[in-house]
Amino acid sequence: MTDIAPDQDLTAVDVDGAIDYLKQRFPDAVREDDREGYSGVIVDKDKLVDVATAIRDDLGFDYLSSATAVDYLGISDHMEMVYHAYRISGGGALVFKAQTDREKAELPSLVPVWKGADFQEREAYDLFGIRFEGHPNLRRILLWEGFDGYPMRKDWKEAYYEQDHKPFDSRWPAGWVHRAEERTPYGKNVRYPDNLDLSRLVDVSEEDVYQSLGLGVDVQQLDSDDIATERLLVNMGPHHPSTHGVFRMVVTLNGETIEKLEPVMGYLHRNHEKIGERNTFLHNMPFTDRLDYISSMGNNFGYALAVEQLLARGARYDAPTYRAEVIRVLMAELTRIVNHLWAIGFWLNDLGAFFTPVLYFIEERERILDFFEAVAGSRMMCNYMRFGGVAKDLPERLHSVANLVNDKVRDYNTMQYLTELITERIPRTIEELEEYLT
Repeated sequence: MTDIAPDQDLTAVDVDGAIDYLKQRFPDAVREDDREGYSGVIVDKDKLVDVATAIRDDLGFDYLSSATAVDYLGISDHMEMVYHAYRISGGGALVFKAQTDREKAELPSLVPVWKGADFQEREAYDLFGIRFEGHPNLRRILLWEGFDGYPMRKDWKEAYYEQDHKPFDSRWPAGWVHRAEERTPYGKNVRYPDNLDLSRLVDVSEEDVYQSLGLGVDVQQLDSDDIATERLLVNMGPHHPSTHGVFRMVVTLNGETIEKLEPVMGYLHRNHEKIGERNTFLHNMPFTDRLDYISSMGNNFGYALAVEQLLARGARYDAPTYRAEVIRVLMAELTRIVNHLWAIGFWLNDLGAFFTPVLYFIEERERILDFFEAVAGSRMMCNYMRFGGVAKDLPERLHSVANLVNDKVRDYNTMQYLTELITERIPRTIEELEEYLT
């Protein structure tokens, strides 16, 4: 353990030094997480706010990147919140955790320390049932108020559950799958709370949203010129901000002034976590294509690496060959280039160069997608990575799909194609952005 000098600038110490400081200042509340494969510190929940305040004020970790929940059912009787704090100026993450009993899952809120904890704590409450004392607006954020249970808990069973273990036998090894409607009568495919009377159902979630905006009963207000104005409640959305999920804002207007705004994000969750629990590791690979459908190869790669780290702890694991590793890195790098082309092109759209630059980028992007199609059989949902390698090797010779350049069809040898793309065409395209903008 490193001794911290009284006059030392704590905002300059590295993560290890920050952990040493916390253990010295809070010897009875902070301990090293000595579980195999884990890092960071575990904080006594009664001192969580004090420790978090020291992390922010004394050590300079002014950005709470994530606050996520973990259910250790079957391993222990507690649940855990895992926090990652960073310095905006740079450096690694300080990981600290707080544990609570599953049967009475309660922790103090860190919203007073980092306002960014607001939505993340609401998500942990919504999906895991952890209540955060002192949270200013602890309501469900993704599910509706009448939802039965907390679906990310390991003992929660979905409406179509078949067995207590996953994957279900119907998925593997038997492999028979029927539409849920064929085995579940209509109207019985959702579980409701026992005391819920559907004949008298009133959705109170919208009322809660509006009340949280503080409209009150009297919506009349006088401005400085004694002209009667009216507070107006406007639903902006649902909108389609990026991929297939929508986002709504409930806005309180006083004239043309936005007084309050309540984000409503309950349309965005896609349930990949529970789908992942249901399936085998291999069944989940195609789902990673769809987490971000322009990052298929990169998502495949990250998931394959995570599962391989688990498999490496066993005795029957064969590591990928060097060729397989090179191919996977190559695919991930090409995906990165594709995404940068897409992002920069549409960013220039937003800056006012409407669609001229992005067409140049799309042209280059199409060449990479040609390569993906030749290798994996698909341009976007590639499903190409496997645990221990890839689905199939690169073709010996890659032919372009009628790429017309100067009215000639050009054939590309794989390495010639990649050499030209990565070392010549992409840098030239970036350098010529100014020309494209004129």
